[in-house]
This record gives sequence, C-alpha cells and structure tokens, in this order.
Amino acid sequence: MPLSIKKYFVFGMLPIVLWAMPMQVFSAQMLDFTLPHLQEPGEKSLEEYQGKPVFMVFFEPDCSWCFRQMKAFKQLQDKCGDSLQSIAVGTNGEKDRLLKEVRRAKINYPSFIATAELIEAVGGEIPSTPWTLVSDSNGELITHFRGYHTLEKLQPLLPESCQSNLSVVK
Repeated sequence: MPLSIKKYFVFGMLPIVLWAMPMQVFSAQMLDFTLPHLQEPGEKSLEEYQGKPVFMVFFEPDCSWCFRQMKAFKQLQDKCGDSLQSIAVGTNGEKDRLLKEVRRAKINYPSFIATAELIEAVGGEIPSTPWTLVSDSNGELITHFRGYHTLEKLQPLLPESCQSNLSVVK
C-alpha cells in the first residue's frame, strides 16, 4: 500500500503533516460504541470521553510492543491528565489473558474488550497490534498508526495544554 501525506489541523495547533497508511473507512464516530469493561463489571459507552482527544490502542496478550505502547500511554495520561483520554482495547484473547496484560502494564486509564461491531467499523479486522486510533475532541478519527510509537512521535498530536508537560520527552 503506498504511503500518503495527510495534513491536519490538530487540536487548534499549527498544521502538521502525518505520514500514514491510507485511512480505513470508519463507519461510525470513534466514540459511538459501548464496550465490555475489562477492569470493572459491565459495559461502558465511549461517548463518555467526548470533549477531549482520545488515544485508543488495540492490544493483545503476549505482545511486547503492545505492552510498551500501553506503558507509553500511561505516561501520557500521567503527564496530560484531563487534557486527553487514553483507552486500551483488547483483542484476540480471552478476558482473563487481556486483564492480565492490563494489570502487568499497570495502566491508569480504562480498558475494554473489542466487540465485533467495533472491529467491523474499523474495516473488519485489526491490521496488527499495537494499533492506535486518535480522535479529536468530537470523536472524529484524525489518524491511526500501527506499531509502537514513542512519546516523542506522539507529541505533535497532543493538545496544546499537554505540550508543556512533555517538555522533556524520552
């Protein structure tokens, strides 16, 4: 698949150019789903996170790169607080194995189990893990990327209010 150049105005900042695989069709707004919660009983609507940018990472058990991405998002959540919302969505594993990964990563943000409806909305399959979707504060998908991304690579996507908190990126 050829690379494409995407130019976005992200969170009111100067335009940035993103190199990404062509965007898959997302058949609904990113937050229009109710997913089974991993850390608590029951389900939760992702609409609750409307109003701030959302970084949603798909992970699976025994994926070392997923573990690293979840840890990086933990750092983002620590440093950015209420400026953004990280979400982990488990796939390709039983609930107990997914929960074990979440506990091992010691994440400080919600985790869920992917539903067939969500997977269908993102094109019918998760291309690889970790796979991250990023929405603006209205729940509109602005970009996605495969593989592990450092905080430094994520920084241009962050809200302005969070930029100063990440002045020293490792």
